[in-house]
Amino acid sequence: MQDEHFLRDWNAGHVRFSADLDDALRARARRLHRYGADWGVFQRRCGESPLARKARLTGRAFLGGLTAGTVLAVLLLVMAAVAGPETSHAASTACLTPPPLA
Repeated sequence: MQDEHFLRDWNAGHVRFSADLDDALRARARRLHRYGADWGVFQRRCGESPLARKARLTGRAFLGGLTAGTVLAVLLLVMAAVAGPETSHAASTACLTPPPLA
């Protein structure tokens, strides 16, 4: 019964919610578009300083290295999980136990 009331309330308010969300997203897009256009004018007029270029390229290199390290860590963890059905403790104790005396 509560589900039915929830669904009725949702359907009644969904049109207004969608319209409000659409208006908010359009306003945000207009502001971002205006800011992006202003930034492009500033960049064309003043150019990019050598320090800004170095910072931009360093940031890209840092993010590339961070991504590569993360991918490598995930790959190693997946490979370790897939490597064998028994745990490392079970594998090491099998090697350390002496053979039975006859």
